[in-house]
Amino acid sequence: MFGVDPFTAEPALGESALILLSECGSLKRGHFVLSRGNHAKEYIDIREVYAYPEKLWALSKLLAQCVHPSVPIDVVVGPTRGGNDLSQGVAYWLNQFRFPKAKKYPEDSPIRRAWTNKIEVWVGDPADEQKEEERFVIADCHAKFVKGKRVLIVDDVATSGSSLEKVKHAVQKVGGEIVLAATIWNRGNVTSDKLGGTPIGSLITKEIPSWPPDECKKTGPCSDDVPVNTDVGHGKEFLEEKEMRMFRARVEIPTL
Repeated sequence: MFGVDPFTAEPALGESALILLSECGSLKRGHFVLSRGNHAKEYIDIREVYAYPEKLWALSKLLAQCVHPSVPIDVVVGPTRGGNDLSQGVAYWLNQFRFPKAKKYPEDSPIRRAWTNKIEVWVGDPADEQKEEERFVIADCHAKFVKGKRVLIVDDVATSGSSLEKVKHAVQKVGGEIVLAATIWNRGNVTSDKLGGTPIGSLITKEIPSWPPDECKKTGPCSDDVPVNTDVGHGKEFLEEKEMRMFRARVEIPTL
């Protein structure tokens, strides 16, 4: 597509990212329940980084350094929460690297930045995938920066690739062209095929082992009676559902 690798994460850059994440407490160990119900012994909570602006800025710089200078980028887009602040930092550093005048005169920075807004209150069936996708939209005030432009998508973690897909759909809906997707950590082995051929690059590419609940009882943290973490992930919901199942097993509940 470009004739060069659009995103190259040198080992030293990935190691620097790991150090920054560790310093923020983003790498957690214990017993966690993931979004799709699997259990894991490790968890990445990059939200912790957002409490440390200087480290978030450093991660943004590392990401920007990995993007090949020849890749044409007009605007950086990230989803609210995960890629919001991160996309701002990446846009800033790309301008600094590519346009020397932007270091002294920010108004000369041609690379813009926008983001998709994940609407939290809406009417519809949460199980309806089409409506779920429509929750990722680019506001009208930002659409003008995206229409007809070449777009870099930035997000913090890629697990299944579904969020990146939805951001891509939102960008295309307003007339933008996706040239590259970049994340801090690709923990689900998400490839360009998942994004319809759009290249994806990450500072860290490492799968985190996980087990379905039944298998976790045999070989995962459940087998070692490690308490489920309820502060991050979906541990709280898991325990509530487990308690309800046990209650139903003890008491016959009439079927309506």
